[in-house]
Amino acid sequence: MSSQTQYFIELGDVLALRFKCKHCETIVSLPMSAKDKRMEMLGACPNCNEPWLLSCNVSIVPAVAELTAALLKLTAIIQERDKSPDTGVSLMLEVKHDETRATSR
Repeated sequence: MSSQTQYFIELGDVLALRFKCKHCETIVSLPMSAKDKRMEMLGACPNCNEPWLLSCNVSIVPAVAELTAALLKLTAIIQERDKSPDTGVSLMLEVKHDETRATSR
């Protein structure tokens, strides 16, 4: 017999996007609730100035902005639909559970 554990999060449970510099390990958290998200600051680490979010010399900052906007929009749409007793859907993200990290803590 085998078993499998799956991990899901609801879109409304996403509180922030977290960035960790691979060079100096500085962490920047971009709250989903922030009204004015300053995406341009994600171009480089605020501590060591190591370039971030570059792929083939193209910044992926616009994609991060689009992801954030899409998550917020989808969450709002689902929450609005949930107000009606006849409609609605539950949408969750399935996330990977790293068994080795969980047991080493």
